[in-house]
This record gives sequence, C-alpha cells and structure tokens, in this order.
Amino acid sequence: MIKLVFTDLKTVWTHFRKNGLRETFRLINSREAPGFVQFCKYGTCGVLATVVQLGVAVAIGATEWFPAFEGLVGRDIPDDIREYNLKICNLIAFPFSNLAAYYLNTLWVFTPGRHSKWKEFWLFTLISGISFGAGLFGGPELIGWFGIPSWAAQLGFVITSALVNFVCRKFLIFLK
Repeated sequence: MIKLVFTDLKTVWTHFRKNGLRETFRLINSREAPGFVQFCKYGTCGVLATVVQLGVAVAIGATEWFPAFEGLVGRDIPDDIREYNLKICNLIAFPFSNLAAYYLNTLWVFTPGRHSKWKEFWLFTLISGISFGAGLFGGPELIGWFGIPSWAAQLGFVITSALVNFVCRKFLIFLK
C-alpha cells in the first residue's frame, strides 16, 4: 500500500518535471490521475460535503426553532431536547450535503455511466443514507445516553458517517 502511494507520487512528480505545472494540474483534475491522487480527490469532496453538512446543521441548531448547541441561544437546553433538535438539524442538512457530495464526486472523481443518472444518484444517496443513519447513532444519540456536549456528538456523527460511507462504497458499489 505504502509502495503504491510513493509510486503514484513519483508518477505525478515525473509528469510535473516533464510537462510543467499546467499539464500536471490537468492530470490531477482528470479521471486518469493515479489512484492515490483519486483517493485524495475523493477525500476532498468528502471534506467539502462535511463542511456543508456541519454548516447547515449548526446554522439551524443556533436558531430558536431547533436549538441544539450549548450557549448559542443564550439558555440551557435539556439533553433530550438537544438530542432531538440535533437529529432534526442533521436531517435537514442531509440533502444539501448529499447533493454537494454527489455533484463534486461526479464532476471530479468518478466516471459516470455504469447506471442511468437517476439510478446512480439514488444508489449514491442510499449509501449516504445508510452512513447518515449510522452517524446519528454515533453522534446525537450519545447525548441522550451519556449527556455529551453537542460538538462532541457532531464529531461522532461525522466520524461514524465517514467510516460507514467508505466501507459501504468500497464493498457494495466499487470493485476495488
């Protein structure tokens, strides 16, 4: 594995030395980029989708409608209310982050065409939904069980979702 990473990095470096910066950016942005570069691009898309998820969830959780974060609305919020509201905030944020992830991945990482656009989107969304559901148990549900802070619950949500997302896509959708 480590050898493959270094081989891919060497390929990019050699390409840069032969062809210059502009052509190397074209290689990196293409779907023919080495595997490690593709993995980094996939990770970047995931980080950007996570930023969308967290941004929308925190923005909604800072309102009087669904207060979910300690100190953002100027009063204490009981654990059961924080747990419920954080789930609602994440549920509202899910379509936005899923669309961002799908769009960025089809634009930059994956080659569409194995399925129709709609089937591809719904399979992508199904996997995202499975990881989202697991993330709720690895995050906001912990508020009710252990009374943890909302930021820690949100971190648990992100980590659990990312792990389940990776495993599902790795073993259920893609061959390698």
